Amino acid sequence: MSSAVKRLREQIHRAVQYEDAGAMLTDAVLADVSDVLDQIVRAAEAGPGALAASVINDVALVHRIRAMGLGHPVEELHACGALQVLGYVIDPRTATPQTRQEILSRGPATDLGTALLRAMQGHASAVRAAWRRTPSRGLAETFVHAFRRLIDLAGPDVPNYPTRLLDLAAALDARYEFDESHGALKDLNTAIDLTRQAISVAPDDRDIVRRAHLLLGPMLVTRDEVDPGSADLAAALDSYRTIVELTDTDDPQYEARLRNLRRAQQLVDNP
Repeated sequence: MSSAVKRLREQIHRAVQYEDAGAMLTDAVLADVSDVLDQIVRAAEAGPGALAASVINDVALVHRIRAMGLGHPVEELHACGALQVLGYVIDPRTATPQTRQEILSRGPATDLGTALLRAMQGHASAVRAAWRRTPSRGLAETFVHAFRRLIDLAGPDVPNYPTRLLDLAAALDARYEFDESHGALKDLNTAIDLTRQAISVAPDDRDIVRRAHLLLGPMLVTRDEVDPGSADLAAALDSYRTIVELTDTDDPQYEARLRNLRRAQQLVDNP
């Protein structure tokens, strides 16, 4: 049993014993969960027999307790449910009767690969929600790693691969912006590359292209501020123009996006 698993089980025991979820709401707990999920992914590569359903159920319980302490946010509940399904797929005998009934009520359990991917997606979404509530330097690595793990696990053949590229790009950009004075420019460069990759993978997907340019335009402006004189401002202007073109005129965001385009044009005209 790894040290991360031991710490999580101790935290679970205290939370249940004292009916206090507070200690489960820390960045350190999410980091431990991330370590355990890495172990689960490595075990899955060795085959289903190497996976311990009890450990997966422990991680699910962590997200359930966090959901209770945070007022039942949907991301924590989804993470718990997806992990419970994964534990059930590995060994149905480890599921409590209530959990088994909840899973079966949703339909037949999925295959191991899909269950594993959904569990990792659920955790990643919960980490992103935690970051949006209270970003911190300690949480930054867990946030980025959660979405990088998804890409490594799913690979490029999964239909929503471009979305995962943009999720990771957004996480890297958020980590850079959180403490820009100490941020690694590599994060920003990688985020820009991932965003462009998403566009190249799905050039005809209007939603993907729009979301990509909503990320790309501001990131290019930021990089130009760090490294003036590059071609980033012209590329940013193209992004802002594309955003406007892909926004319906009756969209509530249309006017704001048009203003952003005008500001980008001013930056290009007056570098």
